[in-house]
Amino acid sequence: MRFSLFHFSPFPKILTGLFFTVGFISFVFSLNAEEKNARFESAKELYHKGNYYEAHHLLEKEIHQGFSTATREEAIYLNAECLVKLNRDKEAREQFYLFLREYPYSRYLLPVSQRLGELDFQSRNFEQAITWYKNALDKSSSDETSAITSFNVGESYLAFGDSTNALKYSLLSTEFSASSLVAEKAFVLSAGLLYANGKIGEASILYDTLLVLFPGSPSAKIARIKNVEILFAQGKFTKVLEVIDATDIDSLSIDEQAHLSYAGIQSALALKNYHKTIFLSEQFLQRFPEHKKTGEVRLMLGRLYFQEKRIFEAEEIFRDAVGKKDEHSSAALYHLASTLKFNGKNEESRSLFEQVSKEQNSPFQSYGLFEQSLLSFSERRYAEAELFLQKIFSLDSLNSVFKNDSVLYAQCSRLLGAVYYTQERYNDARKMFTVARSVKGIPDTLRSEILWNEGWAMYKLGKFSGAAQCFETVAGKSTNQRDVYFFWTGEACYRAGNFDKAKVYYSQITEQHKTSAYYAEAISGYGWCAFAQRDYYEAEKAFEKLILEQPNSSIVQEAYLRLGD
Repeated sequence: MRFSLFHFSPFPKILTGLFFTVGFISFVFSLNAEEKNARFESAKELYHKGNYYEAHHLLEKEIHQGFSTATREEAIYLNAECLVKLNRDKEAREQFYLFLREYPYSRYLLPVSQRLGELDFQSRNFEQAITWYKNALDKSSSDETSAITSFNVGESYLAFGDSTNALKYSLLSTEFSASSLVAEKAFVLSAGLLYANGKIGEASILYDTLLVLFPGSPSAKIARIKNVEILFAQGKFTKVLEVIDATDIDSLSIDEQAHLSYAGIQSALALKNYHKTIFLSEQFLQRFPEHKKTGEVRLMLGRLYFQEKRIFEAEEIFRDAVGKKDEHSSAALYHLASTLKFNGKNEESRSLFEQVSKEQNSPFQSYGLFEQSLLSFSERRYAEAELFLQKIFSLDSLNSVFKNDSVLYAQCSRLLGAVYYTQERYNDARKMFTVARSVKGIPDTLRSEILWNEGWAMYKLGKFSGAAQCFETVAGKSTNQRDVYFFWTGEACYRAGNFDKAKVYYSQITEQHKTSAYYAEAISGYGWCAFAQRDYYEAEKAFEKLILEQPNSSIVQEAYLRLGD
């Protein structure tokens, strides 16, 4: 029998105890890990059920006590998400930063970056939000996620005030995916930014795409309205009316209906289709009696009624507009007074013009004063007319109405010149006529009328060459009453000593306007020009012609005397 010390050694017992202890500890740790995993799964279940407070409470406790490495990563991320849901943004941000420190290469880096971007965006820290969203975009591996994150970057840039980059990233979002969760918003944002930057054609393409991809969405309605605005901006007024006619108006909201209807009115007006404009305006007033554009449309309709000589309807709608007591009442009062004046209701119109002229800080105050000055002038109360006109000029320094209405400025200057003319203040009259004639943006017919007045002021001042120049210019542009212009051009030329040119204008009447009231005087004038040039033969022929053709003329006696000479 061989001898062995092992039979008498205490090691087997020690080893047995050691193995038992290690096994027991492993068993305990195993039970503890299973228990922690069970608690983690419970926390996840609470989170998914929306019980964020309980989930956070459980996760927070276990994170501090120590989850296993496998579950700690997800637990911290989930705990931060719970805090976000509980609107505890500051604590959530701390948890996300803890996560990034401990797990810089985690599979959760994409959603963590996105969530930090959201938190910074909500706290208006847009620059930092852009950084986080760009980090997320770099980590994105799918078109869907890239589309969403690109849109977030674009939206942050827009909030930051950088519309160029906002457009870049919102367009990028549509390129990644046209069917992502944010695709509709991305198309709307991109199209809106293109439109705002004046890239109307590109915006129109995106709005058309919106209509195709999301036909029944709220954005499609926006796109339809924007397309109408684009067509209007491009001057395609006929197309605007076609689009509106093809649109199911009743499917839109009241504001959208009103918006399209107003665009239709403006398009018809731009096309000078006044009957269509009137029809659409009447419809607008019936359908949208309380809309913010109703007052403007009512006023426009009244002016169109007046233009189309529907005076009774114009008067009725202007009275209605005056009664509304809104920002258009002053204009309506003026137009009502003008309509009554046209309709021969002079006393009421005078009273209303007086009301208009007393409306402080209203641009129509000047129009009311002008009408009063016209009435005073027509009744030969020239001093009163001058006072009204001077008040208009003093008021204009306050409300600058002349900047918006060059015709009123020209008419006021002209009328003041006419007042001076009747008072024989010919030099002052000439100055005012020159001011009136020099106003930019007035119709050629009005400019010619003022030039005629200026010529007469010069004539009265004895500046016959200047008068002849004015009269000649008017004569060259006129298409009616040419005999009048020819005669006075001849007279001014005669008095200026330009006998050859005077004879040309007198001849225009004697040869082309034989029925003119100035016919006899033109023959006489031609004779006097010849006489002044010592062409007695031509003078004699002219005076003989006058005696033969106009024996009953009051100037024949003078012709006999000249022939005797």
